[in-house]
Amino acid sequence: MADDFHNISIIAQRWPSLAKTLNQQDISCLNASLVKGREETISIDGIQLSSRHNRATEAQLLVSQIPDDAEVINLYGTALGDLQQAILQRKNIRLLRVFILNEAVFSLVLKHTDQSSWLNDPRVSLQTPLANEEVKHPFISIAPELSLASDQHLKLRDHILNENQTNFIYKNHINNSASINEQINKNIDLIKSDNDVQSLFNSRRHSKAFVIGTGPSLERCYTYIKSACKNENILIIAVDTAFKALTANSIKPDIVVTVDEETNTNELSPQHSEGISLVYFPRTNINVLSAWRGKRYTSYSTSPAYNRISETHPKGRLYSGGSVIHPAVDLAVKMGANSITLFGCDFGFHSNKTHAEWKEGELGLDYTNNQGQVKNGYGEMIATVPNFRSYLCNLENYIKLHPHITFYNSCRYGALIAGTEYIEAKL
Repeated sequence: MADDFHNISIIAQRWPSLAKTLNQQDISCLNASLVKGREETISIDGIQLSSRHNRATEAQLLVSQIPDDAEVINLYGTALGDLQQAILQRKNIRLLRVFILNEAVFSLVLKHTDQSSWLNDPRVSLQTPLANEEVKHPFISIAPELSLASDQHLKLRDHILNENQTNFIYKNHINNSASINEQINKNIDLIKSDNDVQSLFNSRRHSKAFVIGTGPSLERCYTYIKSACKNENILIIAVDTAFKALTANSIKPDIVVTVDEETNTNELSPQHSEGISLVYFPRTNINVLSAWRGKRYTSYSTSPAYNRISETHPKGRLYSGGSVIHPAVDLAVKMGANSITLFGCDFGFHSNKTHAEWKEGELGLDYTNNQGQVKNGYGEMIATVPNFRSYLCNLENYIKLHPHITFYNSCRYGALIAGTEYIEAKL
């Protein structure tokens, strides 16, 4: 077992404030054990920090994700130092930023292993991520450390996971272009004749907008929404699954946004659609489109899957990050809103519900089938699923790109959304 004092003394010399933080960690609370195979590794809560058979090969495999000519690499997680050593063997590397995702885990590793070689390397910058810090590229993340990320780094952890899956989703979307084109062809006559969403752009400059999702917290906000709209001319944009909840509570949105071919006339009831505009992506269920009584506006997403039809039938584009809430927010921005208040944008489950006004399971989710957690506005952890966390990350990234717009969140029961300010929408 290595003497941890040497590791800490290096850190104290190079990064004194970080050494103080690490010295304050209580590693006794970690459920840690030594795991042996052909080699050895450390397990924490049943999660191995590395391979127990061939750590060097595992590290080389991870490093191969980054181009050979990269001069700067960002590493999220510390593990047992194998990856740091592999990166520093590259001739072109001039800066390796190592981000600690769990200070207690790293302190444990420092106590029981010798990390002095890479800690002493002048090309290394060791640091803890700042709050709401963006993922730096190019990067490598250590999967076990993402699972062990401490509470203060959960938001960054979610953004790293989102970045990791973005390329996979992008490729999958391109590979499904034939299926997408088939769905588009079903609606081609309507796409040709319907309004272009771009005609709505800049039509409500300097306005206030309410963008309404279907999270359970929406049920707390009906009175606030109606009261606010009595006193001001507020642009109301609702996602498709929120339409039922709003009409049941005598709230009439200006625009409903829908993107999913699975949405049907039960979920988006056309009998209440008189005088309400529908903004839709070309893959929308044709039965919904045909029955809609208000104006229809066609939009494409920013996906290259729509490039071909955009050439023959050009329409405006709206940002999509996996959820209908993204194009709804982007539409409000493109229409000219300078403040946007989010309702029912929970990205998680609470009050034993997944969606406002829908029975559990009707929209394909059950709150008992959660697969993770996300922090809410009270600092509490609420249940969620991975795709909701991805949608949250993409919305936060979008908000960062629009600093000139003020974003408000109406309720603390849903997920904390970085970049928003809270208003309390009281009943």
